[in-house]
Amino acid sequence: MTRKKAYLLSGGIVPLLENRYKFSLDEPTKDNIREVEHDYFLDMNMHLHGRKDKDDNGKFEWDLKFFTDLAINRSMREVVAAHHSNRPLISFDDVYCTDLADGKYHITRINDPFDLDKKPLHGPRLGYKKLEDQVRDIKRIFGNEIDVLDIGVFEGETLISEAEGRFKNAGVSIKNVYTAFASKTSAENLKNRGMSLYSANAFDWVDWLELRDCLGFDGRKVIWEGEGEKPNGFFIRYDKKPSWASIPRGMEGKFTELYDKYFNKIRKYLKDYGIHADLIRSKHPSGNIHELRIKPHDFE
Repeated sequence: MTRKKAYLLSGGIVPLLENRYKFSLDEPTKDNIREVEHDYFLDMNMHLHGRKDKDDNGKFEWDLKFFTDLAINRSMREVVAAHHSNRPLISFDDVYCTDLADGKYHITRINDPFDLDKKPLHGPRLGYKKLEDQVRDIKRIFGNEIDVLDIGVFEGETLISEAEGRFKNAGVSIKNVYTAFASKTSAENLKNRGMSLYSANAFDWVDWLELRDCLGFDGRKVIWEGEGEKPNGFFIRYDKKPSWASIPRGMEGKFTELYDKYFNKIRKYLKDYGIHADLIRSKHPSGNIHELRIKPHDFE
């Protein structure tokens, strides 16, 4: 039997717009956006499903999988309901299950726009306090032991780095971690650092992509304030560095084509609802940064 590895695509543009950007969407608009996400998955599946590759364990076949934001939300709630302790729950995610957590840790990966090969650093999301200040607030409000909620753990690197760095230095211990997705090795990685992982899904995966990173509504973050009107987000598009999405050689052009095609589809549905969305190239000297600007049409 052919060994398969998951290439996971997760929806989430609807809760991103609602919970990060604070837009209220009607049900038809939500349904249209979710349909675009599913169509994107079908398009990617047509190009990548069954692709043959190899890793340290030998040959395998790509197996594309798709989860809607509704399924992700439901699975995260079920994991927390089944395993949550009486410790305070701190979310590392600002999109999903925003009502479940007692507090939030606004962390993201910060990339160098002049060197896309450079390993990203951890920093705060746009508009939030320094990470050290956030951790001090968490300790002051919630005490020395917490549990963590997040959408997923790839291998656990970010969580382990923060747990053994900023949180440990502040005297805060992370005990349980609850996610929708995890790799099959991440539980062991966290266990070795004294944390227990409870995840709704565990995969041996090629990669895991949040569709907002492939459709123009998010990307690799940068530190850049820009000039004039402030956008909703600064980021580097994933098609600037196709390896970030494990896009095979020869498909880079198709990845960019699908990126623009499906962003414009969502943009049209938002316009029909009264929301204007633009993705524009920033004036940053690297030439690698884009700005997402979303506002109601009557915001003139």
